Amino acid sequence: MKEDDSKTAKRSFLLPVVAVLVGLSGGYYFLHWPPSTSSKFAQFIDDKTGGIDWGDEEEEPPLTHLSSGFKCVRFVGAPKFESVLDLFKQTEYGCEWGWQYEVRNNLDRPVKVSVQYELEDADEFILATSEGSVRIEAGETEKIIEVAEEPIPLSDLKRVYRMGWRIWHQ
Repeated sequence: MKEDDSKTAKRSFLLPVVAVLVGLSGGYYFLHWPPSTSSKFAQFIDDKTGGIDWGDEEEEPPLTHLSSGFKCVRFVGAPKFESVLDLFKQTEYGCEWGWQYEVRNNLDRPVKVSVQYELEDADEFILATSEGSVRIEAGETEKIIEVAEEPIPLSDLKRVYRMGWRIWHQ
């Protein structure tokens, strides 16, 4: 009879321990699970509608915008573990984003083209920016492709409403 009591006592002790371990590991994975890559920003978002307003409609503009767009290249997380309590804090994930801008040089000389690419929310607040440049020979077309230096936090990525850019040449 005592043998059955010891087995029952072991089961009674193990059940709460197992439940606590399963709960802790499930909670840990809930807090640190990476975001889904099925985000709408995981696909390249192309903007072929934009044009460059040079203010003079009679002459051929020095540059022609052909296409531009951006996408989330990969999701990154930076968990900081300074103490055991940090295991229970949610990991902040961000999106390492890249962009491209295709432009044609209509001048009879080479130019250096610089673009500042911006992600904006619906109220036109700038959420993230990145810059790139390329030298384009006369009459040629080039594509500027860059990956932003700073990832955009997922909370801001959800606010992205449109993209914008500023362009200049020398």
